[in-house]
Amino acid sequence: MLRMSSTQPTPTAHADDGSGSGWRVGSLRGIPVYIGGGWVVIALFMVAVFGPQIARTLPGLGVWAYVLALGYAALLLVSVLVHEAAHALTALGCGYRVHRIAADLMGGHTAYDAARATPGRSALVAFAGPMANFALCLLGWQMLPYVRGDVLGLLIAAVAWTNGFVALFNLLPGLPLDGGFLLDALVWRITGQRHLGLIAAGWSGRIVTLAVVFWFAVRPLLEGSYPSLFTIAWIALIGAFLWFGAGQAITTGRLRGRLARLDVRTVTHPVVTMARSAPLTDIPRVPAELAQRGVVVAIVDDDGTPLGILDGEAVGEAVKSGYEHAAAESCLRLMPPAWVLDLSERSADLSSAIDALVEHRLPLLLLREPGGAPWGALDGGTVSDIATGAKKAP
Repeated sequence: MLRMSSTQPTPTAHADDGSGSGWRVGSLRGIPVYIGGGWVVIALFMVAVFGPQIARTLPGLGVWAYVLALGYAALLLVSVLVHEAAHALTALGCGYRVHRIAADLMGGHTAYDAARATPGRSALVAFAGPMANFALCLLGWQMLPYVRGDVLGLLIAAVAWTNGFVALFNLLPGLPLDGGFLLDALVWRITGQRHLGLIAAGWSGRIVTLAVVFWFAVRPLLEGSYPSLFTIAWIALIGAFLWFGAGQAITTGRLRGRLARLDVRTVTHPVVTMARSAPLTDIPRVPAELAQRGVVVAIVDDDGTPLGILDGEAVGEAVKSGYEHAAAESCLRLMPPAWVLDLSERSADLSSAIDALVEHRLPLLLLREPGGAPWGALDGGTVSDIATGAKKAP
């Protein structure tokens, strides 16, 4: 529903293994599907909040009212997965590689590689999710006249109403909601500048956040009503998620805007490689003009896969202790799999690199020719400083 990790599509050139996404419960056309532990919290919340309400509505159910509430949570989970499956299948249809589908505490997200994104494709992928919820809503209401029994009717009506609400809520025009991606695509299309779309949708997302908090929390207080602690906690959690996602979009937009005007070579560190088994005495020498830009030594596996970087402090300690002939891997600083991005040196567009840094919160991103050797490294701290104005762009 609320697409958390897809505030920006995953731009990495490597398949996401889904680690940290929860329990893998299956796959859809080869896309792994995960359920996060947060859904245990959601299920308990549903039982605690809706169980008593169902018991009052249908007093004859007794303890089965809480079982019905748990069933509602299960159907809600199915709705989330249908929503994300619609995003994923549409992304596949647009030619993107989809890494994973996940349902988590704040709803769900779909991570996909949108290296060839266009405003139209971005809007289509975003629109697919809410439309899937609308379809479930209509299906539920169409079934109601043929349902026998208060229990099943109550369950189907609740699921139909919830899907309708979720579809409308997700279409609100602010990131990280799907409606924010639609606004982003619209501004992107009109201006031709993706970063302007992200900034506009991010600020709109903050306005949406304030409006949601006012409507569900502040307005009842002004009218003399006092929301329950559960309601306040839930609104605070959703508000924090929306505010953070909107802020992330604004930051990414500013990054794109500032770096779009720069030559890629002025903000990247040159890279040299050495085998993991090579002795420290074989660290490649580089020309002085490259050394001034801060050379990154990438350590590669036997098949050429980058594993991480050479830790300068560890090398200094090794040499000081007389271990200058130790293997390079003894001073290896491991990096996560997503730290490598295929990007041609001839490309002046760092958009996908910025997305990767933000999405995976990487300290360093290794850039290499597609299927070839590394040629540069982008430092997350430097990029952030340039984007915020803390450091003057070269």
